Amino acid sequence: MAGEADVYDCLINVLQTYSLSEGGDEVEWALDKSKCFTTKSLYSFLTHRGVSVRNSDNMWKARIPLKIKIFLWQLDNDRLQTATALQRRGWKGSCRCVLCGQVEDVDHIFFRCSVARALWCGVRDSLEWGECPTSWEMWRGQWANGGLRIPKRLGNVLLAGVTWALWTNRNKMAMERSFPKDPLQLVYSCVFFLQRWRSLLKPADRDGLMEIARKLKMWASAPRPRGDGGSDIVEL
Repeated sequence: MAGEADVYDCLINVLQTYSLSEGGDEVEWALDKSKCFTTKSLYSFLTHRGVSVRNSDNMWKARIPLKIKIFLWQLDNDRLQTATALQRRGWKGSCRCVLCGQVEDVDHIFFRCSVARALWCGVRDSLEWGECPTSWEMWRGQWANGGLRIPKRLGNVLLAGVTWALWTNRNKMAMERSFPKDPLQLVYSCVFFLQRWRSLLKPADRDGLMEIARKLKMWASAPRPRGDGGSDIVEL
């Protein structure tokens, strides 16, 4: 009983530090500085417990079409309908990549499949990077935080172009059984998207984006030896 009495005395002492006014009560929203409810503050709390996630914020601020922003959000949160994700939801199909037969997840589609590696090699060589990112976590950590040699706002647009080119190609292969005749087609697709989104950027950034597209196009069009003149893509 002595313990309960001590707790009671402590509670009384705490309550005595507060004074009540004659006015009515007011409701304040604790998750926003304005003290007013906003869906943005609630969403931030539910997804990241109120902690600002810089990479995710940068995606939403990127000057690209809204559907591409949603696509990047799905990529960042592992919500894309990859084969492994579909299987987790009860899909009975194969979890293998239709091109190379490896397990198809986010890292495979966007970084490790043969067409993805070819596209990233083009980006690496064009922009004089030392290496290519090999996973989404590597991109988020090392590359998106200072390893690009280009402004981050342009890096986000470049990421959008690369990943959207790979995703649309993956859907054509998986759903239409339409395979690229040459991995360089993915480079040209990326260049096309960058050129298409140019008008969405601030005028000061448009020339920088076009320079990236120009370097990618030059890399893709440069003469290179081929063994038999055929495609490097092998259908499974």
